[in-house]
Amino acid sequence: MFYQVKKELLNTKTRKLKKRYLRKKFISRIGFVSGVRYNLLIRFLFSNRFILNRKILMQVRVEECFTTFSLENWVKCHYKNLF
Repeated sequence: MFYQVKKELLNTKTRKLKKRYLRKKFISRIGFVSGVRYNLLIRFLFSNRFILNRKILMQVRVEECFTTFSLENWVKCHYKNLF
């Protein structure tokens, strides 16, 4: 009984660590590929009601270069008009 509880606790901990690692990896990849900082990009997406999670956004950034370019231009124009 005790070992089963301990095993479940360890599995939960490793799942959380894996999710944390993947989140950092997605954020770093998005930041590396784009010319815009990650926090500005996410803020822009939510303010304009785009529904993309980090995984999909990373795949779009890596695989679709022209989509990435146009998305960067949208973000830059949006923040240029604000300031």
